[in-house]
Amino acid sequence: MGLISLMLVIVIGIFAVILIKDYNRKQQYHQNGEVEKLQREVDELRQRIANLETIVTDKSYDLKDKINRL
Repeated sequence: MGLISLMLVIVIGIFAVILIKDYNRKQQYHQNGEVEKLQREVDELRQRIANLETIVTDKSYDLKDKINRL
């Protein structure tokens, strides 16, 4: 293998490593964005559940239910 061939293999190897690192960095960024989105959704759902629990455990809700059953 000549010197030029060796240099060409080294340059191609360096570019391959750079491309792989860039791809991994983009994947990491995308995953972080997805995790943040899902965390916001979980927080919103927890708030909705807390609101529903408040409504259901409220005494006036029980009274409305009894009236509706009559």
